[in-house]
Amino acid sequence: MKYSASKAVGAAVFLLLVGVVLVIPEFVLAAVVPLIPLLVPPVAKIKVERVEFEKPEFVGEVFSISIPLKFYGVGVAKIYHEVGEGIEIIEGKNYSTAFIFGFGKGSIRYKGRVRKIGKHNLSKLKVVVESLSLSSEKAYEVDLNLEIEAKSRIFGRRLKELRAKAKSVMVDIDRAKIGVPGTDFKEIREYNFSDPLKFINWKASARFGKLMVNEFEKEGKKAVWIILDANDYMEGFFDKALEVCSFLVSYYATRGNKVGLYALGKSNFIYPDFGKRQVKKIFDYITSLEAEGDESLDEAYEKMKKMLYIYEPLIYVITRAEKANLKKFVRKVSKFKVVVISIKRDGESLGELTLMLARRRALRGIEHRLEVDVEERVEKLAKVVA
Repeated sequence: MKYSASKAVGAAVFLLLVGVVLVIPEFVLAAVVPLIPLLVPPVAKIKVERVEFEKPEFVGEVFSISIPLKFYGVGVAKIYHEVGEGIEIIEGKNYSTAFIFGFGKGSIRYKGRVRKIGKHNLSKLKVVVESLSLSSEKAYEVDLNLEIEAKSRIFGRRLKELRAKAKSVMVDIDRAKIGVPGTDFKEIREYNFSDPLKFINWKASARFGKLMVNEFEKEGKKAVWIILDANDYMEGFFDKALEVCSFLVSYYATRGNKVGLYALGKSNFIYPDFGKRQVKKIFDYITSLEAEGDESLDEAYEKMKKMLYIYEPLIYVITRAEKANLKKFVRKVSKFKVVVISIKRDGESLGELTLMLARRRALRGIEHRLEVDVEERVEKLAKVVA
């Protein structure tokens, strides 16, 4: 802007000097012409008419917005509708430029997708009006009074219907580790000092040369332990991970299983329990999380190892397989049944294809695994959860 103004002043001075030296009145008059734009201030105004806005409710939903504009005055206007980090623009543009001389109309139209849980302020419409010479400008904001409050899809609905359709890929997961011994025989194992004497198998003890006991299945439901990856590499994938986690919590809590949670990257436990209060406790916690941690599965294993051996739960790991060191962790918890759910976003770009290959390498050899795309609905899980 300063450069344009200096050029105009320079041209005016040159014409004025030539006109005076050569005594040419026309040159003196022409010297005034480049200065005229400098004398005209940015007087354009922007008026926003009724905004058309389809408000989304859940994370991942697409919304559209149309902001009609009216222009008055003289100048060059730049209009920008500010959106936050949690909004992805997928079609159109959230800005516009207009040359104003008198009256005119314009608009800003675009479609976006909500990528984060929580409130997103869309109220700021920033306007910058420059003079015709681009030598001065005036900036202000228009309050549109627009806001999005996006929620995660909590799958507490239709669980009875989903359970009726479910076909398990897991086996024997409803048996509890702790509880009263039942009548169903499980195995013969080595005696532990806490075992009742009535369970000693004397024939097996004589054969092996050490005390052996009969172990029976415990009465009650098996605990389910969900490891939700909240590390920073989950950014852009975390909302789908929350949906999956919410579905699993609702599904197993409805069946009477104890459900617990470990937030990877936050080092926080919610110990296994059952009932509506436990579901609310987990939902309230996970909806406050953001993907900004830095913790490996190996570090997490050391922190939750004691709990795992107490409950012997069915373990779900919700993560990005290509980012987490899964195989090492799965080997450490090989005594338990583990299901890995990998959140993905497939595409045709070279980077996305590279991630796909890395993910498949990471999942190779893991018996129970499932891939969920960020664009898919998670009801498909009902076909594979136990």
